[in-house]
Amino acid sequence: SALSSSSSPARNAAFIFIKPQANTHAVRQLVSDTLRQRGVVITEEASISAAQIAANKLIDKHYSAIASKALQPPATLPIPASFEAKFGVTWQNVLEAG
Repeated sequence: SALSSSSSPARNAAFIFIKPQANTHAVRQLVSDTLRQRGVVITEEASISAAQIAANKLIDKHYSAIASKALQPPATLPIPASFEAKFGVTWQNVLEAG
């Protein structure tokens, strides 16, 4: 499902993947209901076949994006301004603490 937060619809978007073994009507409904209860607007729902996933290398691209962040030095990561409010400590203090 393509998602956007109702508080900032142009900036935040996500894809939700439900693994094949969990992809039942009940799970899809639970995910949908939970997201909506939390104010997330679902703009689209679709299925992607295994052939499409393989042909477009969607899994490779997904994990590559995660891996590229994991390999960066922590001081170079883009940390949102909301970090301190959420965690009660600045990113600089976290870095200094090791």
